[in-house]
Amino acid sequence: MGVGTIVQHSTLSDERRSFGPSVRRLVVLGTGLLVGVALVAPNAGAAKDSGAPKSSTIYSSIPNPLKGNQPSVGFEATQTAELGDDVVFRAGGRRLTSVTVGLSSWGCGSGSWYGKDCVTTPGATFAVPITLTLYRVGSGATPGTVIASTTQTFAIPYRPSASARCTGDQAGKWWDSSLKACFNGYATTVTFPFDNLVVPDTLVWGVSYNTSTAGPHPIGDADCRASSGGCGYDSLNVLTVAAPFYGESDVTPFVDSRSADSYCDGGPTDVFRHVDDTAAARDCWAGYVPSVAFKAAS
Repeated sequence: MGVGTIVQHSTLSDERRSFGPSVRRLVVLGTGLLVGVALVAPNAGAAKDSGAPKSSTIYSSIPNPLKGNQPSVGFEATQTAELGDDVVFRAGGRRLTSVTVGLSSWGCGSGSWYGKDCVTTPGATFAVPITLTLYRVGSGATPGTVIASTTQTFAIPYRPSASARCTGDQAGKWWDSSLKACFNGYATTVTFPFDNLVVPDTLVWGVSYNTSTAGPHPIGDADCRASSGGCGYDSLNVLTVAAPFYGESDVTPFVDSRSADSYCDGGPTDVFRHVDDTAAARDCWAGYVPSVAFKAAS
């Protein structure tokens, strides 16, 4: 796997504004097309398919439809363990039925996006356990007590193979025939079902997963040396957007990272806390927040 340098978010152009991507400590553009992803192992408390109450969106920062490039944060690249946001729900139900998180996959079955030799069998996936935690709003810059936490294993699609249609500075990217454009990352979503969990009007959420050297419990490098494609989880990013579409956010995320650059304020690292809510911090993150959608029933 290639090794690069963490680039501060504010140094990236609009086109390159991806907060860490698919190769360790290298920051580049994250792009893709929204697709669904199969749930491998739903938890026992998930809402039942039959007779489930009708639900509506009470908060969303996932574009619908998602087109073209979507900036993203790579956990391996930015040494992140958890990423989330504080959200205020719009009018509607508070019996939570699902939470959907936006991701961007840069991994290949063999080869790599940065080597411009990506090869993926259509439909191929890799399994990643992902944890979603919901917190009450705490005092100061930290989250409060945990409302709920669930870990599920999802089948994440690899990005498609490099296309001969993508040439020049687009070489190595995959071709999206519907948009007639070339992309590196492949945007997708994972959904955590809930069985009518009652939530307050505002909360803090966070998503976490492990990579070779980052996450709550880093896995180590050994498993990633068996093939040229490495490990898909090292190339997995969390999507971001400039502002929510439903509900409210103060547009500065919560993050747990070993990188001081992720916090923008020179404060403590390795703790899940609010990015400093100042003009400097907003410039650091450029107003971007991680992509998530909450649905609830009345």
